Amino acid sequence: MYKKCLRYEWPMNILDTLTNSREKIRGQRIIIRDDQYEFSELQKILEQAARSKVSINLIDSGRLDQQQLELLSQFPFSFYTSDCTREEFINLTLLAEILAKKKRPVYLFLEKNLNGTQDIFNHLEFFTSIFVSSREKAVDLDWLAALSSAASVSGPSLVYYHHQKLEEKLAEVSQKSVWFHISNRNISEDQEIMLLDLIKEVRKRKGQPVVHLERVQPEHFLELLDRSGAFLIFNLPPVETGSKLYKLEKSWRKKQLPEKAFYLYPDIMA
Repeated sequence: MYKKCLRYEWPMNILDTLTNSREKIRGQRIIIRDDQYEFSELQKILEQAARSKVSINLIDSGRLDQQQLELLSQFPFSFYTSDCTREEFINLTLLAEILAKKKRPVYLFLEKNLNGTQDIFNHLEFFTSIFVSSREKAVDLDWLAALSSAASVSGPSLVYYHHQKLEEKLAEVSQKSVWFHISNRNISEDQEIMLLDLIKEVRKRKGQPVVHLERVQPEHFLELLDRSGAFLIFNLPPVETGSKLYKLEKSWRKKQLPEKAFYLYPDIMA
């Protein structure tokens, strides 16, 4: 399950916080970049985080080499990298294998190679999750469906953030290991049934639909979404206390996605 997140923009705070506020931050997680610190300081941070029972999400800048990552892997952390940071898949999978052997989760965001290349299909078993987003450019759905099938066999989760219009072909992406994120921001009234049908088909294929509610829609439709089997994430303006929508939102805020199902922040459409 995901934990409350503390994000540090300046490196001078974190060691003091881990050392002096251990009980206060126990069980939380901290997101940091590896290029914010000297390597020796990064080692101290990971060591102190382990003592404080704090989870570290380490964002890869490409600076750390194989030997340094092996040294760091004696302490628990989750490693977030991308094909922009490390362009050579051979080196990327080698690092992922090193960390996977130490049971350190490796999360890969595919940003460049989204249409055609199958290099990443090799050695998917070393990754915990593969993230793909159509925010910047449309994704070849045939390629994505092939990646989904490969991931379902190899073991990692495929987390897809869809930012374009709905289309029937989207259901082909879904496998048992797929988390399918979509926002209702651009869902018009005449697409509501299409969204419900898509959720039904994704669930039928053992996928996990996640709907980000970023604008208020008719109450009856939100109730249908609630019963659809999709995981609902509420990003709405404040609603009237005691209303049906308020109660629905309150009940969903008690539920949590596993960390493998989202990129760093559960409520953001990456």
